Amino acid sequence: MKRLSDRERVAYHEAGHAVMRYELRLPFKRVSIVPDGETLTVGRVQHQYPPTFRPDCNTDLRTEGRIKHEVMAALAGELAETYATGHRDWWALAMDSQNAFAFAAYVTASGDEAAAYIRWLWERTKLYLARPWVWPRSRRWWPRCCNMMSCPGLGPAALSRRDCVPGGMLRGQVATSREF
Repeated sequence: MKRLSDRERVAYHEAGHAVMRYELRLPFKRVSIVPDGETLTVGRVQHQYPPTFRPDCNTDLRTEGRIKHEVMAALAGELAETYATGHRDWWALAMDSQNAFAFAAYVTASGDEAAAYIRWLWERTKLYLARPWVWPRSRRWWPRCCNMMSCPGLGPAALSRRDCVPGGMLRGQVATSREF
């Protein structure tokens, strides 16, 4: 496998999160590979939760399904990076696993059950990303993420269009330097 730069690895990782969110119809606002010293992250997919999504209060099937999808989206970044590089980045896995465990805690009764739930969703996410139409979308999209520091407004519609340009904006859209 080709050795990827840190920036390329982060781009694959974030593209994995974004593509999985797109496939599962989970909304997000933008993708960034700008390091954030405050949160100690090197990239992120900024998502938005609808006001009705309250896993701390709701125990209905819709909330449980949304939690399952959130866990899968959290795990997809590491899986995409692993597909691209051929090895696992344990630091990135640890950070995404914290998010996955936080969601899993809402639908499980113990740490062991949460771990089993996440292992199951890890396998599901791996199979989902391996679908013939999903992984190629990540491979097509990661250069966009890599060639831009951030892409304001890069949401699900841009994943299927080729209108993202270097400089971090969509055609016809003005980006400011204070986006993050």
